[in-house]
Amino acid sequence: DTCHFCKKRVYIMERLSAEGYFFHRECFRCNICSCTLRLGGHAFDSNQGLFA
Repeated sequence: DTCHFCKKRVYIMERLSAEGYFFHRECFRCNICSCTLRLGGHAFDSNQGLFA
C-alpha cells in the first residue's frame, strides 16, 4: 500500500488507516497546522482529500 501523504510504500506493521487511505504514523498530520493527528480525532474534507 502507498501512504496518502508521502506517496511512499507503507508496510502493514507501520501503517494507519483512515477514511479509506493508508499512512505512515509520522505522516498522519493536519494539512493546516502540521500537528500529529489521532485516529478518531480528525476532520476530513472528502472533496479535497485533506485532513485536519
